[in-house]
Amino acid sequence: AYSDYDTPYLTSKEGGAGVSYIGRVGDTRYFLSYNKPVEEGVDGNMKGKQTSAVFAAESNITSNSSLGIIGGSVAEENAFLGLEGTEAFTLEGADSRTSFIGSKFGFKPSDDTKISGIMTLGNSDMSRPSYGILSGAQNVKSSSFGLTYEMMNVFSNDTITLSLSQPNRVDSGSMNVKLTNLSDSEGNL
Repeated sequence: AYSDYDTPYLTSKEGGAGVSYIGRVGDTRYFLSYNKPVEEGVDGNMKGKQTSAVFAAESNITSNSSLGIIGGSVAEENAFLGLEGTEAFTLEGADSRTSFIGSKFGFKPSDDTKISGIMTLGNSDMSRPSYGILSGAQNVKSSSFGLTYEMMNVFSNDTITLSLSQPNRVDSGSMNVKLTNLSDSEGNL
């Protein structure tokens, strides 16, 4: 699954209400999903933290190789790229938007060997109310990748897996941080 590689804007345990469709056309499998937080009970507690719209497709290129793509948009409330803050660094009231695209591949050179990989790229923005130190973020580019090599039946009925991955990381962008000026000679800020 795409969410196995720690993309903070996708999770398989989101909660809320959603609708998904998985279909197949020939050798191509595709997936459409929409998820939204819902109010639960009379006290107004929300179940789920993000609204997401995601599309993914995966196709068998040959009998032993596949290629897939994923793309979508995620809106988070009170968080940014899966992070939450407290006290002066609170993200309460934050409205974060992330657009992302990714690809994955699978290749099986033999019956006992499998190679797979995934890569994602995202662009995020955040706005929030004026209280607190963090007031927003613009054009935050993030990326992640994973590469896996599996060998089956090496010592009987077992599997050895070697993997290299980079969890989602911020590559560039800016965040607005409010700092006070130095005080004047009378101690006023």
